[in-house]
Amino acid sequence: MRGVLVLGLALGLASGAASADVKKSAVSKKRVVKTQNKRFNLIAANTQTTATDTADATVKAPVETVTQEATPSKWGLLIDVWNENKMSAINRANNDDNRDPKYTAQFGDTTGESYTLIRPSYRLQDDLSVALGLAAIHGWGTDTGNESRFSLDDPYLMLASSNLGTIGSVGTKGYVRLYLPFTEGSQDKGQIAMVRFNGAASIPLGAGLKLSGIIEPRYYAQSEDSYRKPGASGAPADSGAIANNQWGRARTWLQVSGSLGGGFSFYTNAGFGADYYYRNDDAVEKTEDISYYLNETMVYYGLTKNLELGVGVTEFRDAAEDYTFYDELSTNYVLEAVASF
Repeated sequence: MRGVLVLGLALGLASGAASADVKKSAVSKKRVVKTQNKRFNLIAANTQTTATDTADATVKAPVETVTQEATPSKWGLLIDVWNENKMSAINRANNDDNRDPKYTAQFGDTTGESYTLIRPSYRLQDDLSVALGLAAIHGWGTDTGNESRFSLDDPYLMLASSNLGTIGSVGTKGYVRLYLPFTEGSQDKGQIAMVRFNGAASIPLGAGLKLSGIIEPRYYAQSEDSYRKPGASGAPADSGAIANNQWGRARTWLQVSGSLGGGFSFYTNAGFGADYYYRNDDAVEKTEDISYYLNETMVYYGLTKNLELGVGVTEFRDAAEDYTFYDELSTNYVLEAVASF
């Protein structure tokens, strides 16, 4: 009888120890946390960290390792430096027969231009963000000399969506910008604001390629249909000629883009645009509406996950002329650097 009691007591102790080990194991498993991050496609990349559960050093089972992705920041920053060498202006300067004033009126008279954009942004939702664009322009060399010019561009507020909806395999995205007339040039023209919309519909072509159709209208809200240009150097401010104000612009183009492998990517555009001006019989300098072809090809190489360099060519060619793809008189060469965080 005494042997039976001893045997029962031993079995009871063993059962209690096993139960305690099971509970201890269950508690340790609860301490292992697995997280999953929703990728936000406007952020260049998500960081990853490794979390290891070492809270209970007495657990004899192998320590479990879990990959944990940090939640992407709602804040972003884009820095874009676009340098354009205007071969059309160089050729016009070297050949009097090609110095057509309408090119100067529409596309400027500098032979080179650098456009620097700094754009902080904030993500409202996974596919919706707001941003503030701040830009400066540096132009060098003109048809009449080697003058250098520096000016600020009007800042803008932007609301952008990376997913406006999907129809079958066609995805859509777009943005709207409101430009504020902070610069002297816009204020001289009596500009109230400029609204710019860009919408794109894209379809995959396979092999990493994508075809997009893009529209981009602009509307210039002006207080007057004409303005007085600044006077010549040393002349009274009100001695400049009266010129037409611009009220609109419409551009549309097709784009093929994709990855080339090895860190390279590209896009190429072909399209059409038009600029529209008010009619004012009192204007001395009457800038007429103009239509033009748009061509642009850029190739990029990603140096790091946050920095890429691009080279390419652009062309704005008067639609009234015979069409020549990337004609030497209207082709500009581009070097671009883009940093995104």
